[in-house]
Amino acid sequence: MTVAYPHLDFIYNVALRLSGSSFDAEDLTQEAFTVAFRKINQLKDPDKSRFWLLSIVRNLYLRSLEKNRPELLKVSDDEGYTATFDNLQGTDCPEKDYFERATAQSVQDSLNRLPEKYKTPLILFYAEEWSYREISEGLEIPMGTVMSRIARARDLLKKTLPKEIHPPGKGKLISADFAKTSSAGKG
Repeated sequence: MTVAYPHLDFIYNVALRLSGSSFDAEDLTQEAFTVAFRKINQLKDPDKSRFWLLSIVRNLYLRSLEKNRPELLKVSDDEGYTATFDNLQGTDCPEKDYFERATAQSVQDSLNRLPEKYKTPLILFYAEEWSYREISEGLEIPMGTVMSRIARARDLLKKTLPKEIHPPGKGKLISADFAKTSSAGKG
């Protein structure tokens, strides 16, 4: 299981960002490694173990969504994006809201409202610093789709996050604290 263990922190961080809960992330991580151990013979290329583990944890998360929050899985590209964008609540006074809510938890809360198909590429891009190509390979979707989903996720988050988390003219959507808190909840 030496091909999987080096990716423990990565898998936990992805599970934490997907689920939004350290308890659920621990469960997803444990379950992912249990599945990986049982199916290690299916891993054809040990150099791709990170992608393999990502697909396991993502599939486990998707199954949990099917049971608990199926509405996050039923978003089509065009209609769902517009409907989701329209349904997200903006803020009338970003400066005031920032002082009340600008914490890692507010970022996570906004992420939790994103449909999964936008959430996973965004997490891999910002929190894990994967390239578009790595995300494309890891999720087995075209690179153009990756870029589109990240852009749509940014649009949706901009609508819900206070301005100070994404000041106009700045390149980063999510502060460095977002990535740092990925492993902070680990216990």
